[in-house]
Amino acid sequence: MRADEQFGQGARPAGGPVGPAGLDGGVDALERDGQLVGEGGRAGAGAGAPAALRLASDVEHLTTGPDDLAHVLVTVVDSRGRVVPDAVHKVTFEVGGAGALVAVGNGNPHNVDSFQQPRRHTWHGRALAILRPAKTPGSITLTARSHGLRPATVTLRVTR
Repeated sequence: MRADEQFGQGARPAGGPVGPAGLDGGVDALERDGQLVGEGGRAGAGAGAPAALRLASDVEHLTTGPDDLAHVLVTVVDSRGRVVPDAVHKVTFEVGGAGALVAVGNGNPHNVDSFQQPRRHTWHGRALAILRPAKTPGSITLTARSHGLRPATVTLRVTR
């Protein structure tokens, strides 16, 4: 289903200070402390049909500290890796290892689903998963799945 079919004509992505950067300019990017840490190209620049999910974390590793979090941007991409900005897909999350999924989101101000469920629909081809590390070192693995799309996995180290 296209975003304009679900949310009405003229639906626009909502950029914000958490995780995704440059959404209003159409760039699929993630920033941490003002530094660009991931970029996937112009959103919708000739994008084809949705083919896969892509994950990008704002950190490469976590510590066992209680305030450490990882913000993982989930993006629906076509077979060439381009963002599909009108993609609305239900994404389910599985977490294994030294940590837990603490919240999910998608930037849609009209979405009233729980932020603590292991699933979220993408909005404008994107969603966000927030991970908290365990109190013991190891690694935390997040897998995102959506029917009809190739799943994606990211693994982050957890150190003291």
